[in-house]
Amino acid sequence: MPIIQVQMLKGRDMAQKRAMIREMTDAFTRNCGGDASEVNIIISEIDGIDWGSNGILCEELKKNP
Repeated sequence: MPIIQVQMLKGRDMAQKRAMIREMTDAFTRNCGGDASEVNIIISEIDGIDWGSNGILCEELKKNP
């Protein structure tokens, strides 16, 4: 049973998450084989104040791109 974990900043709506899960499941089964019903995807959403990139909090990047 494959498990794919996705960590991303909060802010996507249900339609975006649904589409991502569908695309990731399709990509996995197309490239690795197996049955789509056995592919599990876990989304962990993280606040911008808890994620940094290039030495800067992502929350600050949104305010000053």
